Amino acid sequence: MSYTPKPKQSLSSPDLLNENQQAAIDRLYNHDQTILVAGMGSGKTVISLTAIADLMADGVLTRVLVFAPLKVCQEVWRQEALKWEHTQGVNVTFCHGSPAQREKVIAAKGPGITLLNFENMAWFFTTYKKNHGFDGMLIDELSKLKGGGKGFKKMRAHVDSFKWLVGMTGTPAAEDFEGLFYQVYAVDKGERFGQRKDLFLRTYFFPTDYNEYNWALLPDGAERIMAKLSDLVYTVPDYRHELPALTMKKHLVTLPLAPHTLYKNFEKTLVLNIDGHVPQTADNAAVMSGKLQQLASGSMYMEDAYGERVDVFSLHRAKDVAVRALVDSLGTEPVIVTYWYKHELERLEWLFPNAVNLNEPGANDRWNAGKIQVLLVQPMSCSHGLQLQFGGCKMIFFSPIWSNDIVEQMIARVWRKGQVSPVTVWEVVAVDTIDELIIDRVAGKKKFDALFHSLL
Repeated sequence: MSYTPKPKQSLSSPDLLNENQQAAIDRLYNHDQTILVAGMGSGKTVISLTAIADLMADGVLTRVLVFAPLKVCQEVWRQEALKWEHTQGVNVTFCHGSPAQREKVIAAKGPGITLLNFENMAWFFTTYKKNHGFDGMLIDELSKLKGGGKGFKKMRAHVDSFKWLVGMTGTPAAEDFEGLFYQVYAVDKGERFGQRKDLFLRTYFFPTDYNEYNWALLPDGAERIMAKLSDLVYTVPDYRHELPALTMKKHLVTLPLAPHTLYKNFEKTLVLNIDGHVPQTADNAAVMSGKLQQLASGSMYMEDAYGERVDVFSLHRAKDVAVRALVDSLGTEPVIVTYWYKHELERLEWLFPNAVNLNEPGANDRWNAGKIQVLLVQPMSCSHGLQLQFGGCKMIFFSPIWSNDIVEQMIARVWRKGQVSPVTVWEVVAVDTIDELIIDRVAGKKKFDALFHSLL
């Protein structure tokens, strides 16, 4: 399905939007397939809302389905629509709750935008297949599909039921170029790279191991991939050079002798047996790295014979002391502290009794109003879409994170338009542990994002 764009009749685009945003709106209006690449804070939501409002006003679209992260569904789209006079007439509904409640929202056939979080993508396409009643689909934070996954597998068979397809992201290649296959397929229905990822890999990559688990770009692979995308990708010019300075700092922590020795022994043997608990055997790289990260952080989950978590073993408090000292050095200045594991959150809540978790109702608004000094954040739950730039300019990562995409997106919650102060980010790194490897790997992944933009 496709449509032939006509000259835009509506005059709803406000003068408040800048020239780059206006150009992006025109692109979405006049093309039925677009990957919109725009830096965090560049106005992707209002760009897409305006384009959709115009397309609906001119009779091109009636109902648009938007997939987005949960927090973005809850706190961004409807609020953004109400903020602009020209989009207040667009009905924006969040489809959530029980299956029966979700089905009731989908059954309402009136014009507008329906929001679904990514976790419900598989449910939607399993339930409705092509008979869903939507003529447009927009995927907010398209890079969420870079690994494929259950939602993508259910969606791919029905993507051709939409006549207007848009994917938006600020980090299309934050990890590598392999994930572009799924992102592009969701927008172009497999036209450019075909139906099979294995053929995509063999065309633009070469295997780096015997089992073909890992692939690297052929010498001309990136150039050929980007040549295929030249008519699909539209980039909003980067504005980050206009922002206050961003300073990244590593805050090094040396583990006490006994915990460090225990860590190194576990690293060598892959087995840790404490206080009669069942030995924790790391039988693959993912499990191994997770255990090492927990130990470097200071605690580790213990499991029973069935793999169920039964206890938390505390190894050291070195990072707790370091984070406490960092926060104290800021005086009363607001700071965001990220955590990855639940036991890190529990320790941070003990360290900072007055801290507020972003998951608490109204925490986002209270932070931006300057009413919170220490905000505790799990990056997976808020690394896309949310605006935290008005409440402060300091951030501490309790532990490094493997994903460059999540790191970039998390930092962009405060380092974005509206921020008026220099931003400082500390990553607390345990010396001579996996923390140092994670920092190095993430730094290496940044080259893919730079290469992607250099070839546009």
